[in-house]
Amino acid sequence: MMLCFNRLIILFCLIFIGLNTSYSQCDTLRIISNIDISGNYKTKRSVILRELTFSVGDTLSLSILSEKMAQSQKNLMNISLFNFVEINKDTDTLQSTRILIKVTERWYIWPIPIFDFADRNFNVWWKTRDFSRLNYGVDLTMYNFRGRNQTLQIIASYGYDERFGLAYQIPAMNKKQTIGVGFGLFYQRSHELAINAKSNKELFFKSESEYPDKQLSFYSEILYRPDIHNHHLFQIGFQNRTVSDSVRLLNPDYFDGFRQNTAPLITLYYKYKHDYRDYRPYPLSGTYWDIEFLQTGIHVEKDDGLAILMGKATYRKYLKLSTKWYFAAGISGMVLSQKRYPWFLENGLGYKRDYVRGYEYYLIKGNAYGLIRTNLKYNLLSTKLIRAPYVQSEKFNPVPVALYITAFADAGYVSDSYLKDDNELSNKWLSGFGIGLDWVTYYDKVIRFEFSVNRKAESGIFIHFMSSL
Repeated sequence: MMLCFNRLIILFCLIFIGLNTSYSQCDTLRIISNIDISGNYKTKRSVILRELTFSVGDTLSLSILSEKMAQSQKNLMNISLFNFVEINKDTDTLQSTRILIKVTERWYIWPIPIFDFADRNFNVWWKTRDFSRLNYGVDLTMYNFRGRNQTLQIIASYGYDERFGLAYQIPAMNKKQTIGVGFGLFYQRSHELAINAKSNKELFFKSESEYPDKQLSFYSEILYRPDIHNHHLFQIGFQNRTVSDSVRLLNPDYFDGFRQNTAPLITLYYKYKHDYRDYRPYPLSGTYWDIEFLQTGIHVEKDDGLAILMGKATYRKYLKLSTKWYFAAGISGMVLSQKRYPWFLENGLGYKRDYVRGYEYYLIKGNAYGLIRTNLKYNLLSTKLIRAPYVQSEKFNPVPVALYITAFADAGYVSDSYLKDDNELSNKWLSGFGIGLDWVTYYDKVIRFEFSVNRKAESGIFIHFMSSL
């Protein structure tokens, strides 16, 4: 009898423990009852909700909810509409919770004076300090136009390059906010242009009496964003470029494939991005990769015209090693569909972000290239909010500032079988390494100061205005 009683006691305890465990598990679940948003004086509520990884009615454990809140905060920062984003939860009952989102909007209308360099980068311009090679004017950009994350841009630039243009992008048109459209129209003319290269340095032609280079271009695009991390861009464009007789005489290959001095071209472009970075302007953790294709020209008549397909791919990985240490590595490559190409096409290393550090002064053209970059970073100063005196607007105050010490090493290779006689750095491995200081602040601004040494044993201090990876 006593044995049966003991067994009943044990069974009762087990049932009680089981019920109590079940209750505890249920207690960790929360139904999202409401999402309260404040600070969005201009931004539509739907734009913010689009970036969240949760919605009203979801039932989530507290741990998963915290993860989704952290990811949603990153997503909202990455659309570049806010200086600061705070997401917190406020428990209503044991079963439900409210989400509180507070955003600090940026200043969205920027009539920015244009004062930039006609050269490929600041370092190339600084070598000559030729003020005639500067562009000046106004770039009026309205971000978050109509509060729907749309962008309207009007450009009027004079100086070395005269450029006028209008661009408009609507990233979300349908109810699900997955499909967007855009267009752009630009006209540019210049008294001087790069027409060739010798020893991997650009050679320029200048005419005071005429504009040896004129360009008219138009594009329209469709954007497809099925979810937060994946983006598709489809673009069709037309460009008509005209150069003077002097340009064709000095470099017959400038418009290789065209009998006339005018190159009317239809372009087709596609790009896919897979983006899991924590903060896109200056990522410290996550993964990114993309693939893109550009078809330049379509043959209209035999032996007249241009039809070249370009394929390019990029992969980058960002790792947090410890509280202060970070590592990043990236690899990218490009290939053209044919070995022979007109000189005016921008392909090879030395354009935009595609260069081996230490070779900023060089242009290495080719029909294919590969590039590897590595960064090791130490967080010298974690993001600190500095309040500027006499500035009352929360759109500009406080100012976030972060500093990173970097050590880096790059390697690259350009394959070229066409311009190799004047392209001595092609068809051989290039390498560079050095140290630097990265300054990161608000409005997605990054300034890098780097000391680099290349394989030719050349060294120098270089300044860049975007993240290296």
